[in-house]
Amino acid sequence: MATQVLIIWPQADAAGRLCDAMLRCGLGLMPRIVERYPGRREFEELLAGPDGAKAVVIGMTIEDRGLQLLRELDADAPNTLTVAAHTAESSELLRAVMRTGASDFLAPPFAVEDVRRAFESIATDAEAGPEGTLIAIMPCQGTDGASTISLHLAQGLSAAAGRPALLVDCDVQGGVTAFRLGLQPKYTLADALAHVDRLDEFLSKIVLRWRELDVVCAPDSSLGLLGDHMVRMPRVLAIGRKLYPAVVADLPPGIYSAGLEVLRGADRVLLVCTPSLTSLHLARRRVNEMLDSGVYKDRLQVVLNRSGSRRSVAPDDIERVLGVRVEYTVANDYSAAQAAALAGGLVSADTQLGRDLAALATRLSGSGDTTETHPHRRWKRILGLR
Repeated sequence: MATQVLIIWPQADAAGRLCDAMLRCGLGLMPRIVERYPGRREFEELLAGPDGAKAVVIGMTIEDRGLQLLRELDADAPNTLTVAAHTAESSELLRAVMRTGASDFLAPPFAVEDVRRAFESIATDAEAGPEGTLIAIMPCQGTDGASTISLHLAQGLSAAAGRPALLVDCDVQGGVTAFRLGLQPKYTLADALAHVDRLDEFLSKIVLRWRELDVVCAPDSSLGLLGDHMVRMPRVLAIGRKLYPAVVADLPPGIYSAGLEVLRGADRVLLVCTPSLTSLHLARRRVNEMLDSGVYKDRLQVVLNRSGSRRSVAPDDIERVLGVRVEYTVANDYSAAQAAALAGGLVSADTQLGRDLAALATRLSGSGDTTETHPHRRWKRILGLR
């Protein structure tokens, strides 16, 4: 079972970077970001229940309010680990934080080893092995072909690793992976979300093997899936990362709260668009939303699908519009894509579309962890004491 950590920080970018480091530190941490300072009753509700947070990070954007919350935690929840965080260090603020009873102070670049040492006392999975890669794929609109790209990428990652990767159809309202592959799942993502606390035991019953990869299918209906189910999506994917060399999350179009946590924690985010004006308009909107919400720009990559179609916009022009490089282009070949859909399989490797999809998977299978590290900060060292 993952260890819940609450990050209360109005600065989305900084909170997102800290969240990313927490997901990578190998302690089984599952952070949840609250982008506002809660009132006292809401604060109590956030800490209550079986899924309540075992640790709380308070971002010091408004120092007086942040210090007040730290003091409340020390008085009302003395068994909860408390950590302060800020975008910069200052001796005056550090001393004020220490007087509240907080156990540590974190500041950018949020090195993984610093985060690990700050939370190792409450970790439930301290002996976890290295996590698999998480690649999140999101279309600008539902017709942009992201599911086809997700399928080919997951298959390619499986082949590169020599063992199955995991493809998760996260679109609970419009997911078609099971239909396209001719799968008839007894259990779906809805079951994974409902039983996430025991998913380590039951994931093998939920996944279906298709060729060289494992698949978690979207449910036939989203009825009965409540908001508290959807916020568990990052936990499902985190468990998948412990068990598979790579996890591909096929996300729905649009950015929702649960999906945003997935995007922040992903090693790569592939935004799939086409040269159509509508798709490019939405692409610019999605890029801005992601960057404003704390998604790393250097992990956000644009995939231009159906490239080379008549009257299409050139990749260079698209880059100027989006402010982000077009890292991958995929050929426009409707007949090859339609033939694969009708056959319930992959696009033929003899087509340009098939070769482009294979090349994309090959490039991404070599991506690694670029997290920076630096010496650990402890109280005495931060304050310049011996």
